[in-house]
Amino acid sequence: MPTVGKRSKNRRSLLIALAVVSLAVLIAGIVLIVLAAQRKDSSPNMKQGGQKKPTSEASSFCGYSEEAKRINLEGILSRTKKSYYENLPFQLPNDPDVSRDMIKEKYSAYNPTPEYIKQVTDAARKLLEEVNKTKVDSDKLKPREKKALSQLKHYLKTVFGHPFDMNYYAGDWMMGPTFYCQQPICNVGKHLHDLLIFLKPENTQDMKVIEDKLKTHKDGILQYMKNLKMGKLYGMVYSEEACKSGRDSLKRKYLNIGLKNAEGVLEEDYVKDIGDDNYFSSITEEMNTTWKDEHNGTSVKESLRDYLVEYMGKPMHKLLRYLEHEHSLHCVPSNVSSGLASLPLNFVWFNGTKNTSWPTSKMLPKTSEELSGKRAYFMILPYFTTNDMTPLEVHQLGKEQLKKLYPLAVKAAKSFTGNNSESEAIALFKEELNASSNFFNSESFPANESDKMAHHLCSNAKAAKKYCPKRWAALQEWFKEARMVMSMLYPKIVDMFHFAGDKHSTPNCPVTLVADLNPSSGIQSYDGSDSMCLKPSRYNIPFFLERLGPKFSEWSINAHEARPGHHIQIQGVREHFKDSCGGLIGWLDSKTYYTAFLEGWALYAENPLISDYTDVYEGEPMKKYGMLKWQIWRAVRLIVDTGLHYTGMKRDEAIKLFADKAWDDSDFTRKEVTRYQNWPGQSTAYMVGRLGVLKARHHATQSLGDKFNQKDFHYQVLSQGSSPLAFLQEHIENYVECVKKPDKEGCSTILKPPERAKPKSEQKATMQLYFEANRHYA
Repeated sequence: MPTVGKRSKNRRSLLIALAVVSLAVLIAGIVLIVLAAQRKDSSPNMKQGGQKKPTSEASSFCGYSEEAKRINLEGILSRTKKSYYENLPFQLPNDPDVSRDMIKEKYSAYNPTPEYIKQVTDAARKLLEEVNKTKVDSDKLKPREKKALSQLKHYLKTVFGHPFDMNYYAGDWMMGPTFYCQQPICNVGKHLHDLLIFLKPENTQDMKVIEDKLKTHKDGILQYMKNLKMGKLYGMVYSEEACKSGRDSLKRKYLNIGLKNAEGVLEEDYVKDIGDDNYFSSITEEMNTTWKDEHNGTSVKESLRDYLVEYMGKPMHKLLRYLEHEHSLHCVPSNVSSGLASLPLNFVWFNGTKNTSWPTSKMLPKTSEELSGKRAYFMILPYFTTNDMTPLEVHQLGKEQLKKLYPLAVKAAKSFTGNNSESEAIALFKEELNASSNFFNSESFPANESDKMAHHLCSNAKAAKKYCPKRWAALQEWFKEARMVMSMLYPKIVDMFHFAGDKHSTPNCPVTLVADLNPSSGIQSYDGSDSMCLKPSRYNIPFFLERLGPKFSEWSINAHEARPGHHIQIQGVREHFKDSCGGLIGWLDSKTYYTAFLEGWALYAENPLISDYTDVYEGEPMKKYGMLKWQIWRAVRLIVDTGLHYTGMKRDEAIKLFADKAWDDSDFTRKEVTRYQNWPGQSTAYMVGRLGVLKARHHATQSLGDKFNQKDFHYQVLSQGSSPLAFLQEHIENYVECVKKPDKEGCSTILKPPERAKPKSEQKATMQLYFEANRHYA
């Protein structure tokens, strides 16, 4: 027996040894593969834009056409890229061609003086004039060149893709943050993070450079506050509700500063990976000792912490306090001004009262031009619609869509109640819609989980669970329902998309549910992950509604935010369709964003994809109404957004219109109208975009007949990535012609999937996910 035990023990030892050796070989193999890939990526075979040259297989797809060479498309793009980084030096760390020395020399933080904003606006306008004067035969361009030209015009028209706070002539740069806070002031933390990653100190001299650069962040934040003070004097001020919404959004961006004062900056995500010992690994003990001798015993690491507090924490805390306690006193009641349409104001307002002895300037500083809120809206609107529709045309489109959709809701009410009287059927149906069984909280939440103190205490998930337990419990029920709906919708779309092969269009990244703790948020939203899915995509659900739900809307909104909506579209592009050619066209594509396409696709996913091409709503009248309500809601949005910001509609009128046509007079409606007041133009993109996608589909189905393939159509739409609607329509028209005549010149590029982009190691992937994943709302 002892001999057998010994042999068994020897065998186990041998197996363990073999396992260790095998694991070592495996790890070594992986390391060699990674090193080889890195050597390949860092080889001299590079082109402008910091990307690899295309392989011989992809060169025909990536190379410029003769027409692109004739118009010197590369030159136009090169000048645009050069102007972008010259005029927005806080973006330099994201330049694929930038060097450490260039950062030291040229980086400067966002500092929005009026002169600077005018300079940026004029630079974009000058480039746009050059592009518009260029005569081009679009039919001779390759698809990615056509897209680039379309993107370039939109990019320059909207001032390098910054419609808020960067268009000098709009005057909105004096008004403060918007609902989602997409302005440069909202991303100062990201700019700071990117700068410090580049300037990881190699010696004590670098610390002096870092301090000088961080001082420019302080200057920019304080200048932004000066602009807000200027806004009240020039009559460019948001309503009370809109001011609070923008303030809430900025506080969420700098949550720890807002909660813990200036020192809170040291706990913000954008500096957490900077203050550790690894960041100072190049600083020797001798360097640190010398630095301490020169700085009253303060170490290099301690000095950086002091800089962060002094040049980021203190000024940002000062700005947040100013917005809360001073600027808010000058925001006007919504019965005076509910949007841009009624700006500029004639007089300065204070604490809800007009001061007739204090008239506003109403003129752009440094010029003799009159300020006009309507003109500002006219300039902002195309960023979201991506077309040339005027505000009045969008307004009329909303009325036309509402005229088609509202009778369907009335029909649903009559059918559900069995009452043929329109007024009686609607009244009975509203009672059913408001029944407690349709919401995730059967009773009202306690005041201490809903007031301003709750907003402060329940500002992160751990705290919300502790200090807002009833809300947290109800939210978990909503999460449970959302997960169930997501799992049931997924198998319904298997015949709509390519899930494998060369035309694989669907993402592999999972979706996680997250509480949206912004007290101004009322609607679900989505944040995509990065191309390697280092974190799951996020489906955000609002926490501070009076009633969580309703349940019958979850199916339609889930289709919008997850599958087949934003998750398939946005995450699918990041995983499968990122530009593999790189260069200047790839650079431009990485800088652009098209709300009409993104939100239009998600609304198209709701209706008709789920509503018409699945059996989800069969025998489910309430769920079907939940879908119909959201179509009506998006039609009313067109009327409300253009009303608030162009025709002069007031907040109460907007709320009443939603109550009358979408049958919702809850706090959700009030929060959403606040969102529209504080985010001009954004809500028009949904229905405009949906109609654009439907127009492209109608053309394909009518032209191809039996040859129409839904999976291939969706591949063509999704593979182009986010793009202006006009380009999408043109691309689908070309695709249709290629299906009919596949041997036609250029059709192989459209019909045959190009070489896939290879995911690269992303050193800052986690931070990119945190900052760069644009949020998409229902």
